[in-house]
Amino acid sequence: MMRTAEVLQAFQPHRGDAIVVPGRGGRYWIKISTQPDLDLPLGDPAMGGHAAFAFGLALAQPGRKVVLFDSEGDVQMGLGILLSIAEQRPANFYHFMLD
Repeated sequence: MMRTAEVLQAFQPHRGDAIVVPGRGGRYWIKISTQPDLDLPLGDPAMGGHAAFAFGLALAQPGRKVVLFDSEGDVQMGLGILLSIAEQRPANFYHFMLD
């Protein structure tokens, strides 16, 4: 099993110029990221809204990759947005769920 910080560290070299919404992993990501100007750590108050926020960002910025590291609790609180994501399927949106 990999811990959240290990997953984020493994992702970092492959990031490129993607916008990253680290979700609940934000506390680790701020120490790992080398491009903080492309990070959008919303923190715990946004729990349940990370997917909707990142999805909207992906639609608004179709020329940029948007990567979301979500948690199972976040997904459970915002299940409705998954229908919109599945319907629209933005090619630039990468949604990872961490347990």
